[in-house]
Amino acid sequence: MQVRYKYYKQICRILTIDYTLTSNTENKKINKVVSVLHKDYLLSAAIEARNVIDRDNGIKNKYGLMITIYNRKLKEHQALVLLIQLFEIAMRTQAAIILSEKFSNNNQDDWYQLPDMNAKHRKLKNKVRDRALIVGLTITPNTSTLDMFHSLMMNDIQVIYQRNWNDFLVLFNNTQYKNNNISPLTTHAMFNARFERIRKYRNSLYHGNPGSSGWRQIIEDIEDILVQLNYNLEDAINNIDPKHNIITLKYQYSSSAKNLTLLAKIKKSFCKILLRE
Repeated sequence: MQVRYKYYKQICRILTIDYTLTSNTENKKINKVVSVLHKDYLLSAAIEARNVIDRDNGIKNKYGLMITIYNRKLKEHQALVLLIQLFEIAMRTQAAIILSEKFSNNNQDDWYQLPDMNAKHRKLKNKVRDRALIVGLTITPNTSTLDMFHSLMMNDIQVIYQRNWNDFLVLFNNTQYKNNNISPLTTHAMFNARFERIRKYRNSLYHGNPGSSGWRQIIEDIEDILVQLNYNLEDAINNIDPKHNIITLKYQYSSSAKNLTLLAKIKKSFCKILLRE
């Protein structure tokens, strides 16, 4: 059985559409999209659409409902990819700056040109040079540490945080951010558990797998780490998911939202006074 026909037949069965009626408009549309849309997302959308149809027998356009749900899932995917990219950039940049300042001469970015100071310094140089060879990055005296760290795999970055945790600990020891009480990541195990979940989810997402389960946990993990770096995630998210329909944050980042809440309470109280009068 051809892959497309097998996939088409599976979608039709989920939506309770007779797959043998290949000349029907709805069948033709399904047969077309199975060739270009993401298999797992489309199957997930079909199952969700079927659940809606089971509750409402009046739905006629089953294909249209499925595609609407598919597009919503695609937006979720896109938002999460962008969120994880923000996390990656922050992790790479922070590590590059801290370690360059530690191992370089004053006001220089030359740590990778210096003789080995200790095992940590040697391992860091070896990791960066090995990755540079793989990706074709030529390291010269003018190469920035930021460029070198952005060529590393996320697994490499995770190892770098593990090997040099004592240098990073001070960044993650905060208990306050703006008006929020936040939980410090006082041990590497606390930090790494979150990093590991994010990295695994990232790999699944980047390889086209939906990774639908647990994505709200990933958002929380990212926020837990970035808030320790005084990263205003709300500002960044406003450019990705303006209404926060997908990415919901647990901390208060701006006074504007607090003011809106206060205004809402005042308005409610005022309405009660008017009603009493």
